[in-house]
Formats: sequence, structure tokens, C-alpha cells
Amino acid sequence: MEMQRGQKSHNITEPQALAERKTRSAVTTIVETFTVLIFSSIALTGSFVSFLGCSDKAAGNDSDATLDAQSSDGGVDAQPVDGGEPDAEIVSPCSTDILLDTEIELDPEGPDTQIHASVSFDGESIWAVYNLPDEHSLFDVWGTRLNCDGEHSMEPKRLNVINEYNEVDPEVTCANGRAYVVWGADNGSGVNNMDIYYRTFELDGTSIMAEELSLETTRDGTPIHGNLMFPTVSPGVNDSFWIAGVRGLDETGTFHFFLQQALYDGELLGEALEPATEPGVTHAYPSLASSPDDHVYMAWNRSEESGANEIYHTIFPSGASDPEEPVLAIEGREAQLSAYWAGEIDGVERSVLAVSGTSGDILLTDGMVLDPSESFVLVGDDWETDHSPSIAGGGGGGVVAFYRNISGLRNEVYIQPFTFSEENMVIGQERMISEGPAAPYGTALTYLGDGFYFLAWSQGISPDFRIVGMFLHVEH
Repeated sequence: MEMQRGQKSHNITEPQALAERKTRSAVTTIVETFTVLIFSSIALTGSFVSFLGCSDKAAGNDSDATLDAQSSDGGVDAQPVDGGEPDAEIVSPCSTDILLDTEIELDPEGPDTQIHASVSFDGESIWAVYNLPDEHSLFDVWGTRLNCDGEHSMEPKRLNVINEYNEVDPEVTCANGRAYVVWGADNGSGVNNMDIYYRTFELDGTSIMAEELSLETTRDGTPIHGNLMFPTVSPGVNDSFWIAGVRGLDETGTFHFFLQQALYDGELLGEALEPATEPGVTHAYPSLASSPDDHVYMAWNRSEESGANEIYHTIFPSGASDPEEPVLAIEGREAQLSAYWAGEIDGVERSVLAVSGTSGDILLTDGMVLDPSESFVLVGDDWETDHSPSIAGGGGGGVVAFYRNISGLRNEVYIQPFTFSEENMVIGQERMISEGPAAPYGTALTYLGDGFYFLAWSQGISPDFRIVGMFLHVEH
């Protein structure tokens, strides 16, 4: 299907269609609760509130999302399983051959309850970060580096030095020959108990920063001492990176989105940017992407006292002093979560925003268009409960990874490719990657080049979750 600018896709934007779609009494619970880890109570301006922290990308064959024929041992150079002629040689963009279509445990020796995976390709291998429980029944942040043949070039190790806190929701991005890692932490202090930490590494795992730093933002020259939550990270230029999250503001009495730039050694560059200040409005669940030219794309959940949830987004153009005015991403749709991607497709800079609706659908829209849009394409099946998207791409197109809820906490794992035909977004056919059961802690996806991707997720029955990954090849 194609998305025309300023034009509807199908009839799925009609209010009646929305009202009459499948009954999903449990969908909001899945999207808002099952995809999150419940933090301890969070205080803002002296009043405790309960808050939810979001986690953060074998089926039939089709022409739009085709995985190459595989040998029985998973190798890429062997004969296909049907005994036909061997495929043309697949050139790996990694430092090793690629083990395709095989579930790989990222931390096979680690304990159960492995959750909140984030992955990033560093040009040779995959950096992965995730949560493991510690001896205090809290979570630590762990990381590993996985070669494309399934072997580890950096064995799993704990990344947080401070270990008395509950460290959750890690994210990683690799650029400039380094890995940048952020996460959230509950310091247990009561009033202002939520912090964001960050730490940087050489790609081989050597620490650049001796230990993690607590992010300390300012506003008009004044330090912000309220809670900081929901961190996400994206590369910058000139040895920098971007951290986004939400912070508690005394002025508004609510949480608001912020964007902070930092250098690889941990030094902060200037004040945090604040695209919107809205008394009585709460921001949550930010997503972030940046282009090679350092245009920064931002989105977040916006909710008013009425309880309606919508996704707003904006762009911070390279060289500008302030971001553009934030706008509603998609009209007529309540949504909880989003995932942003920016890069080049067929040599043209593109940005795509995936919006996860509270009614159990996922929509893609052009992230470069700051206009409340009815122009989108549907990911997955409008009559299924799809949620927790991640998105990556490059070359000739991109891929959205997502969960399809089967029952309770049980999910299947899917991918669906997309590309552009001139200015129209074109979506391919969905493909099941795993029957799971996948735990609802979000998919994690990264692009390697030449149509190769790495996808990770938590799998198993609670509390025996294990993080697994798979290398995929997709024809866009």
C-alpha cells in the first residue's frame, strides 16, 4: 500500500472505523502496562505518583520481505535446504560471516529475567545492552558485543559501577568509533528518586568514562533537581551524542521532554533544550533519532488532565538555535509509544515515525513533515493487537519490528519492510520471526547494511525471560 501526502490510507482514519474496530478491552493494558516495568513511587513537587517506565525494534516467504534460503546449519554459503542451486554469495557488512535466521542468546550464562534490550551496529559487530537482576533483587545494566557469526567479541559485563540503585531501561547507540549508553535509575531517596545516568565506551568495551555520571540539566541557568526519566540516546557530530528524556519541572508541576547534548568524555554541551512548556500537560516515553547531517528528530507522548494520549514530534535542524514548533503526529488517534528513525534511503535523507496506538495498531508516517497528518500506512494487521515497534533502515528501505499479542504477556515477533516510491511510503508484507513467547519489553532493531538487520527481544515465560537475537536479511 502507498501513503500519499495529505491523503488517507485505507479508511482507517475514519472515526466510525475507529469506534467499530475490534473489541480490545485489554489492549490499553497491554500497551500501557505490559510493555513497561513499574518503577517505584516517583515524587514531583512533594507529591508521590505511580509512574510506568517503558522499555523502548519462522514464517512463510513473500516477495516484499524475503529471507535468503538457508542451509540446515544456518550458514550463508551452504546449499539451500531444498537442495536447489546455491544462492549468490552474500557479502557480510560485518567483520565476520553472518549467521542468519538463528536465535542467539546474548547472555547464555546470565540469570533469568533478562529484559529491556537495546542494540546498535558499530560497523563491525553488534553492541547490546540490557537489564539483569542482581543479588539485591534490583536490576543492573549489562552489555556485550556480538560478532555476526554469533560469537562474542566482548563477553557480557556489568556497565554500571554504582550498584545500590535499581538501574533500568538501558539504551545504546554507536557512532564515531564509540558506544554511548544511557539508562534510568531509582536511587530510593524518596522525593526526587529518579535519575538518568550515562557512560561511554570504546567499541572493544574499554571504558572512556571511569564510571557513569548522573545527568544534571539546567534551565535558564538554574539546575533542575526534579526527577529525570525515560532516557533515550542518538549519535551527534564532532564526538558528541544526544540524550533525551523527561524531567520534572516545578513551574508546570508535570514532566516535560528535554534534549541534552554531551561529548564522548561526559562533558555536557550547553543547556538542555525544551521544545514545549505546557502547564498541566505531561510528557512521557520520548523517542529520538538523528541524521548524518545532525538533524535531530524527537517525539514524545503528550497527555492532558483529561487523560487523552497523543504523540507529538518536532525537528531540531542542524545549526538552528531552537527546535521547530512541536505538532501532533497523526490526527484522530490516541497513542502511547513511538519510535523514530532517520537516515538515507536510496541516497535521499528520510525520517520515519512509528506510532503505537492505544487501540492496538502501529502506524508509520513521514517524520520530516511537521503537519498534523492523516497520511500514514498501517503496520501489521488492523484486526490484531500489535505494539512495541522499533525501526531501522538504510540503503533501499527500512524495517519495523513489533510484537503481536496472543494472550496476556505472550507475544509473537514480526517484522515488516518499507521503502519510498518518490514521496510515497510503500509498506511490504509482514513476516513472523518468532512464535515466542516474547515478553512485552519492546523489540530492539539495528541496521547493518546491504539489507542485513539484527533484531533482539526478551523471550520466555515470566520470570524466566532470556534475551535472544537474530540476524536477518530483508529485500525491501
